[in-house]
Amino acid sequence: MHHLTNAEVEAIIAAPDQTTPRGRRDRAFLLFLARTGARVSEATGVNANDLQLERGRPQVLLHGKGRQDRVVPIPQDLVRPLTDLLSERGLAHHEPRPIFVGSTTSA
Repeated sequence: MHHLTNAEVEAIIAAPDQTTPRGRRDRAFLLFLARTGARVSEATGVNANDLQLERGRPQVLLHGKGRQDRVVPIPQDLVRPLTDLLSERGLAHHEPRPIFVGSTTSA
C-alpha cells in the first residue's frame, strides 16, 4: 500500500487556485480531509452547524457510516480557511446548510 508523504499532501493542498472562489473551496476541502482524517462522504455531509470554530478547542461533528457520529478536533491551520469559506458563502455558524458544495449547487 502506498501512502502520500507530507510533502505530497502539502503539494496537493496548495494546488487549487486561491484567486477563485472554487479554488478556495477546493483548498479548504482538501485541507479538511488531510487534517481531520474524514472520509469524503463525511466531509461533504458537514453542515455549518456541525462546526465549533470559536471554542478553545475547535471541533467538528462528522456523520459517518451506519449513523456513527464522531467529534474530531480541528487544527488551528484549518480554522481560518473554514471561517473564510463560511463567510464567502454567507453561512452563519448555526445554519444546517452544507459548507462544501459544488459550483452549481446553491444550498
